[in-house]
Amino acid sequence: MLNYYQVLGLDAGASINQIKTAYRKKAKEFHPDINKEAGAHEQFILVNEAYEYLIKFHSNAHSKVSDFISAAEKVARFRKAWEQQEREKARARAQEYARMRYEAYKNSDIYKATEAADILLNIFGVCMLFLVVVGLPYLIYRTYGTEAVGVIAFFVIPFVLIALFLSIKLFSESAIIDLLKFKGTFTNKVTLLILTGFANTFLFFEYALNTFVNYGWLLFSYLVIILFVFFFTQSTKNRFKKWFTRIAIIPFSLNLIFIINASYSYSTSQEVYWYTYRHSGGQEVLSLIELENDTYQNEQGVRMLMTLQPLNENSCIIYTIGDGLLGMRYVKDVKIQFTKPLNTQ
Repeated sequence: MLNYYQVLGLDAGASINQIKTAYRKKAKEFHPDINKEAGAHEQFILVNEAYEYLIKFHSNAHSKVSDFISAAEKVARFRKAWEQQEREKARARAQEYARMRYEAYKNSDIYKATEAADILLNIFGVCMLFLVVVGLPYLIYRTYGTEAVGVIAFFVIPFVLIALFLSIKLFSESAIIDLLKFKGTFTNKVTLLILTGFANTFLFFEYALNTFVNYGWLLFSYLVIILFVFFFTQSTKNRFKKWFTRIAIIPFSLNLIFIINASYSYSTSQEVYWYTYRHSGGQEVLSLIELENDTYQNEQGVRMLMTLQPLNENSCIIYTIGDGLLGMRYVKDVKIQFTKPLNTQ
């Protein structure tokens, strides 16, 4: 019987994840739509046969079989059942995959199943990198201001270099070109959607919520426009293009209005207020404060603070406010202190 581990270039006893990774690599190497050499078609069939055998073998290894049967006998029974019932079915399925264009094959169930573990790993990796490279430095900067720039640079630069290395490894030049054409692997597509979703969320908190606009109308506008685009793109056949438009392009276009507004300020001023704050217990990162005399009651975004600094009752908040390029006022900086400056009433 064939050594299916060798067909995939693996050592005996390789894990399921190693099998899936090797299968994707070999399938791309020998798929007839890519490889026109003689023998590539049959090699592709063999790669699929090996993959299905090893996946079923691993699944069978954990199934409940009588303890009185030796391990060797279990393997022999499985191989016999494979030769008699499953092998030809696997080769027939492989023939169908071989007739597909490679892009269509990558959207097949068998190929997508090999990417599931990578997707979960990439989701976790993207979340952690975004938190370390963007989220944590942003919180430190909002808490301690420019005094923390040196500390942030010292800790963040190594992580930025790691992030760039992983990005280059994940999104090669060909992968980036494929994504620009709304193609590419399922894993890269999902990872990019998650990354752009995080980025747009960050931009919304940093720019939209720090602009003096009615909070209710702000959320309502975002929601209506995104829902409109959601239904407008229903007929789009390319699923990645459809979701990239919904999650990346439209939210970024909305955020871009506030980014442009905050890119230049005609003048700046300071406003100082006492505030009250209801502490719910534990360490809170995002907190909503109430300003004296119900100031900016409708502009809830500017009263929403993202900081590591503890917010005590009846402390003082100092807003540095700029008049934006598009005529909207926005918060350039926020400082918390326990007493009002002497030059304020």
